[in-house]
Amino acid sequence: MNYAIKVNVAKIPNAFKATIKGTTKSVECICIPVENLYQGEKGVYLNLYATELREPKYKETHFVKVSVDDDVYKAMTKEQQDAIPIIGGITPILKKEVVHEPAPQMQVENSADLPF
Repeated sequence: MNYAIKVNVAKIPNAFKATIKGTTKSVECICIPVENLYQGEKGVYLNLYATELREPKYKETHFVKVSVDDDVYKAMTKEQQDAIPIIGGITPILKKEVVHEPAPQMQVENSADLPF
């Protein structure tokens, strides 16, 4: 099964919009503080987790939150844990069934001239 994942990056804790001016133009960006990211050997990652919904909503079967290290999560109050925002959702991509119609049958009137 394949899934479509939508993430509202503006809901990542401490993320903000900013306009960055370059030498030729300005670009509107979403800035995410590095403290909210994980520095790995091969890149910088945003760790997320998905939780399955008991009752799918808007065709979404899971919700997505930013993952918090276990020790940090355990040190949080219940209110802080509950305040971790839902930043996205997951929707299964359903394959359309292909209906195969039988090939039309050809009628051969004189099979004597066939090479087999």
